[in-house]
Amino acid sequence: MGKKYFTMSFDDGLEQDKKLLKLMKTYSLKGTFNLNGGLFGEKNRVARIGDIGFMEMPEQAIIRRKLFKNCDHHRIPEDEIKQVYEGVEVASHAFKHEAIARLSEQKVNESLNKDIEVLSRIMGCQIRGHAYPGGFSSDTAEKCLQENQLIYGREAFTDNLYTFPNNPLRFKPTCSHKSKNLFDLFDKFLGAETEDDLLFVMWGHSYEFDYGTQYCSWDRIETFFKHASGHQELTYCTNKEAFESYML
Repeated sequence: MGKKYFTMSFDDGLEQDKKLLKLMKTYSLKGTFNLNGGLFGEKNRVARIGDIGFMEMPEQAIIRRKLFKNCDHHRIPEDEIKQVYEGVEVASHAFKHEAIARLSEQKVNESLNKDIEVLSRIMGCQIRGHAYPGGFSSDTAEKCLQENQLIYGREAFTDNLYTFPNNPLRFKPTCSHKSKNLFDLFDKFLGAETEDDLLFVMWGHSYEFDYGTQYCSWDRIETFFKHASGHQELTYCTNKEAFESYML
């Protein structure tokens, strides 16, 4: 039987990560947090319709705050980063959350170089992964990830699969935390019998748990954590640990 790797990936480096990390620790789960080294401490609100966040707005935008359902999108200050993310993986998410799939090679490298430099300095270790802002990758972005010695790049659109990707620099996660079939996907993963190694990657943003809806809530994610934890046949790991183990 192959190994089964379970990991999670959360974007933006938000204040809600602190609560999420406590839950992860309670259930002995691991994962990766993808940060923007040029946006630490920035405070915004995210407008939403249902479970879809669609607009970032300054806190001062009172009119928009009244028009839309919204929640805090406050990024953790730089002086707290190392302590908050101690024990989990920190990965790149572009220096200022630029949609690097749409940028020139020079601009992509500038963003990645800055982000990796800042995050490596703060965390005291080499940054090995990236999550594409906006969810899209490109040939240019993939090339730049490789040049910056990154071993994986996570997109946002999901594929409901558990196989390790042929191209780790442009891989799709299994699902989002707000996927309606989240529990079913996990149970199928748990019961799968194969000679190959398998990978389950759930991704999202911790601010989305503040929505308090059927598929985006703190209660639902804690219920899932209880459901997903404690299985001896699983390897609970960060994104980096999964890919490094698979590449050995």
